[in-house]
Amino acid sequence: MIHIPATVSKIREPRRITIQPNLEAWLRAYPLDRYPLVVGNFKKRRERFKDRFNLTHDVLRHTFISMFVAKFRSIGEAAIQAGNSESIIRKHYLDLKAPNEAEDFFSILPKKCVHALRDHSVDA
Repeated sequence: MIHIPATVSKIREPRRITIQPNLEAWLRAYPLDRYPLVVGNFKKRRERFKDRFNLTHDVLRHTFISMFVAKFRSIGEAAIQAGNSESIIRKHYLDLKAPNEAEDFFSILPKKCVHALRDHSVDA
């Protein structure tokens, strides 16, 4: 679980986000103690990347919500995990992405994991 304290939550309420299997694979392949998410000059790098690809500041959050709703078809659970109301989820995210797009998104794995899975299946 990822715990979001009320002090940093968009709606000032704490929430818990379930770690999906692909995120777990990324965190195992790249542990945060060795591969920190925030690197030097993070804000400057992020701004350049955002401007280069014309992205909004909350593109990652919006992508997660869109894909979560497409895969799980649960507006209520998406609202709980994202800290939005069900009406906002329904209005902005329902049917924004197709289920197959969501499956592809939640199947993105690090190369380390893909190689390990492939090597393991060969041995089996």
